[in-house]
Amino acid sequence: MVSRAEEGDVLNKTVGFFQFGSRNQYSLFPIFSLASLSTPTIGLHFAATDVFAARNKLSAQVSAGGFRRGLAIFTASLSDTQMIGDWTLRLRGSFARREDGQFFGVGSENRDRSLAQYSHNRVNVGFEVGHHIAEKAFLTLTTGYRYQTFGTNVQDGDVTLPGAVANGTISQLPSGFLEGLSVHHTAVNMVLDSRPRRPASQTGVRLHVRMAGDYDVRHPDRSAWFTYGGSLHG
Repeated sequence: MVSRAEEGDVLNKTVGFFQFGSRNQYSLFPIFSLASLSTPTIGLHFAATDVFAARNKLSAQVSAGGFRRGLAIFTASLSDTQMIGDWTLRLRGSFARREDGQFFGVGSENRDRSLAQYSHNRVNVGFEVGHHIAEKAFLTLTTGYRYQTFGTNVQDGDVTLPGAVANGTISQLPSGFLEGLSVHHTAVNMVLDSRPRRPASQTGVRLHVRMAGDYDVRHPDRSAWFTYGGSLHG
C-alpha cells in the first residue's frame, strides 16, 4: 500500500491540494488532536514563505475543543522565521486557555490518578537564534517570557484544587496558583545528526541535548529551577 502511494505521488498531491498562490507559497491545513481524549481539538494551520524577505516563513495556528462545555480549550500561536546563511532567527508568541488541567499532587501526595482539576490561561513570547556550528551540529539559544494564571472553571462534578484542599485530599495549594506565574525562560539545545539532508535516505543517528533555566521574575530569590535532558534516536 505504501509503495503504491509513493508511485502515485499521493503525498505531494495531497499537500498540493492545501496550497495556493502563484508559487504555492501559501498553505492552509486542517488540524486535529487527540492529545486529551476527553476533549479533542480541531483547528487550522496557516503558513506562508518569502513573506517579508527571501527565506522567510510565517506560521499561524488556531485550535479549539471541549464544545460540550462551551469552549473549554482555545489555543493560538504565531511565529516568524528568517534564514540568513547558516543562521536561523525566530520570533514567536502563543496564547492558550484550557479547562482540563489535572493536578496529581506534590511529593508524598503524588498519585497515579488526578487529585483535582484546574483551568489556566497562558501567554508565551520568545526569541530563538540557531546556527549550524558544524555540518552535522546545530546549536539553538532560546529566551522568552511566560505569564500564566489559574482558576476553577472545570467540568461540573470535578474536584477543583481549592476543593481538594478543603476536603483534605491535598494539604495546600501549589505555588503560584493564587497569584499566577511570571516566568523568564532561557534554554540551550544542541543537536548532532549524522543523517543526510532530505530527500536522501534518513539512515543515521540523532542526539539531542537540552539545558534550561527558569525563574519567576517576581520572586527570583525563592522561585527558580534548572532542567536538563537529552534523547538519542537511530
